[in-house]
Amino acid sequence: MFIGDLYGGKKKFFLGILIVYIITCGLLLNPDPPLTNDGPYYLLLSQSMVYHQGYRHIFHPAEMVDVEYPPIYPLLLAFILIILPKTVVGLKFLSLLFGVASLIIIYYFFADKYEYLPDLKFFTIKFKTKIYSLSFITYPLLLLLLTFSNLWFLVFSITIAPEVVYLFFSLLSLIFLEKWIDEGNYFNRYLLFTVLSITVSFYIKALALALILSGSSYLFVRKDYKKGFLFLITTGFAILPWIIRNRIINKTSLSLDYIGQFLTGHQLNLLDMGKTIFFNLTHYIHAIFTLLIPGYFLGKSGFQGEEAFSFLYSFLGKKEYFDPQSLNTLTLFITLLLSVIIGIGFIKQLKKKKLPEVYVLSYLFILFLFPRGFYISSSNRYLLPLLPFIVHYFLNGIFLLESWRLKVKQPCCLNLRSNLVWILCFILVVANLIPAAYMIRGNISYLGNYKFLSIEERKDYHSRWLLDYFTPAAWIRENTPVNSVVMHCFPPAFYLKSNRKSVFFLLTLQGPRLIKINLDKMKVIADRINKYKVDYLVVGHQAEREIIGYLKRYSEIFMFEPLAVFKTEMKRVEIYKVIKTNAQIKTLNRQGINYYKKGNYKQAVSKFKEIIQLQPNCKTYFNLGQCYEKQDLSKGAGEMYAKAIQLEPAYKTAKTKLYIIEEKEKIEQNPVHPGGYENLGRFYLEEGDLNKAIKNLNYALHLGAYNSSVHYNLGIAYLKKKEYKSALEELKKSLSLQRNLGDKYRIKHYIKIAKMKLRW
Repeated sequence: MFIGDLYGGKKKFFLGILIVYIITCGLLLNPDPPLTNDGPYYLLLSQSMVYHQGYRHIFHPAEMVDVEYPPIYPLLLAFILIILPKTVVGLKFLSLLFGVASLIIIYYFFADKYEYLPDLKFFTIKFKTKIYSLSFITYPLLLLLLTFSNLWFLVFSITIAPEVVYLFFSLLSLIFLEKWIDEGNYFNRYLLFTVLSITVSFYIKALALALILSGSSYLFVRKDYKKGFLFLITTGFAILPWIIRNRIINKTSLSLDYIGQFLTGHQLNLLDMGKTIFFNLTHYIHAIFTLLIPGYFLGKSGFQGEEAFSFLYSFLGKKEYFDPQSLNTLTLFITLLLSVIIGIGFIKQLKKKKLPEVYVLSYLFILFLFPRGFYISSSNRYLLPLLPFIVHYFLNGIFLLESWRLKVKQPCCLNLRSNLVWILCFILVVANLIPAAYMIRGNISYLGNYKFLSIEERKDYHSRWLLDYFTPAAWIRENTPVNSVVMHCFPPAFYLKSNRKSVFFLLTLQGPRLIKINLDKMKVIADRINKYKVDYLVVGHQAEREIIGYLKRYSEIFMFEPLAVFKTEMKRVEIYKVIKTNAQIKTLNRQGINYYKKGNYKQAVSKFKEIIQLQPNCKTYFNLGQCYEKQDLSKGAGEMYAKAIQLEPAYKTAKTKLYIIEEKEKIEQNPVHPGGYENLGRFYLEEGDLNKAIKNLNYALHLGAYNSSVHYNLGIAYLKKKEYKSALEELKKSLSLQRNLGDKYRIKHYIKIAKMKLRW
């Protein structure tokens, strides 16, 4: 069914949808470059191709060859850049064109399957014995209305992002695949069109693997094995060059490649896969709410989603696997309601065993299994290619619920006169148009005098955390050499605003939680600063400020000079200059460490003292303290640790070492006091010396220590040593002695972990 097949008011309604969609997107369109999601990457990759630099990350000082983003979408952007090199409006207009094409193909895709359905009765009046109704919209047109008015669909139609482009080619692939399956011949034009459209889809988004998985699964279930193997072979050969190319470029690691992340992220660990599925499931259930009903006008305080799943978190043990978004009570209720309605509609359609439902299942299978990593994490926009299907299942779910309510045994979608349909559809449209109208109002007020407005005034165009980096980026652009290298949390966007090569502030993208796990890996960041010759650090997150404190331990390699501080609406942004230390200090430090490893502590002390004379720093004082401690010179070791702490108050390891020395001196003065042994055991536990920690804590108990904390620390020590039975016994004793409710909750958490480990 094509547009020309529509008749009367239905054709006008269809064309009206397209016209209103184009006008709305035009009002939302703005000339700013993309600064969120993957937009900066696609823009810079397209620029790399236009400027004949290959397929590289030109924002990076090493200009690494990209293995993450498939090339078709950046190639389309490159063609636009050749024609319109000085504006990004043309690049966004590309998404709008594919948005129009997607709406047309959505109508074709669903009208071809549901043309038998009767028209929906929008308005019905009973006058005497006759019923008069206004009927102007078919089911496919209603589905099209809900799709085009969706705020996510509108926003991504005027954004540099491949989601809408992929939506068009994925539906085109399904149409050609269905026609090829229905044809009797193995080799015909539809096979060629199917392979071509799936190939283009894959080279736009790697999630197009769902098309291959669904097509082959559908054919094998139908026992059409010849076509199934033919489909797998032809599509497999089409996508194989990209996979081989990435393996050749990225020989040492698979982390930068989406498929590589998928394969290495699980390593056939069923428990880890189960945790990944659970996290993604909770995330995307909430994403259904934000996809269908944008939560712009809903409060953010109240019920926390984490509390709803706390019992499962405690059962699964490691809480760092999960990070659900905040849900207030209203959003939680609506989310669950939408999920139930969509689930009912999906199950109803799934019983028909059609290809579209197999594709949706395959897509969700890949989406739910994808592990969280440094370069990729779950995102609501990954559901956008499923938007027409989600709306379709939502409408089917409503119709089915209404037929159950009326107790009429009819096929789904035949009872269409219910006011419930129109009420819910009206709510969906209005809920999307309210934030869209707000965005349009802000956009129109800026477009009239765009050239005369500063970046800071255009706050409606960007997220608040990005605005906090605009002023620092301008400062870097005006006050640093052109060849400077900056370390930042989001290099592509910072490069677009500062015109300086940028590298990631590695290990900080997921916040302080990840830092605590990787305290022993701070050397990775230090090595990156050296490798890429970083000149400036832009620090905004609390996590990054903590890292600066730890990096000061490498003062024999480089130091940090604070240059500027910007207090913004959301955070405090600091800029540091990296100052490299001289080669003599590096040589002396290397010699001192070698002497220390060989047990020649006097020679090591001599080398470290020479460094102190040239440049006092906390790391060298700490090394001196360790040398003195190895020679049983506790007083000298304590003095060195104290000087290290004086230079770096956040030096936790030095503090622990100093506390141990002080407690040993107290125990020498009063060897029968249990408190000294308890403190010493706790400090050894912090240091990671579990055997000494357990020995001192047990001796404290032997001397009569009777409190919750000593049993708690002993239980944690046994837990870390994987002696779970002893850990469980000590934690239970700690719980019986504890009176504080907060501490009781923490102890119960570790008791559950110990029990779970014992069961395994």
